[in-house]
Amino acid sequence: MSGPERPAGWLVDLSLIGVSLIWGATFVLVKQALADISTLLFLTLRFTIAAAALALVFRRELRAANLRRSLQGGLIAGVFLFGGYVLQTFGLKLTSASKAGFLTGLYVPLVPIFSSLAYQRLPQFT
Repeated sequence: MSGPERPAGWLVDLSLIGVSLIWGATFVLVKQALADISTLLFLTLRFTIAAAALALVFRRELRAANLRRSLQGGLIAGVFLFGGYVLQTFGLKLTSASKAGFLTGLYVPLVPIFSSLAYQRLPQFT
């Protein structure tokens, strides 16, 4: 028996390009939206819609016995995520979409660098 087939290399590359284009375009769209709405109201609407959609998709899991523990961990992570989104979205009001996208995208090379400094180990290349 063989495992699942891997997609062709060109399909993987094309998918990555498509995701990158969509991700980059969101900075322009959010910047345009922020011309008409406050940062906090925009984020409130954005994440209320997302939470409602996820609650609908995962309604069975929400009835699980470990709901309290999940909510506790989610609340802690959510506080930090909220801070990051507020700062990023507020910063987008003050600079260009391309600069905001570049600064946000810096997490890709910086995470392994900071991780290696924190754990005093070189990043693993797989």
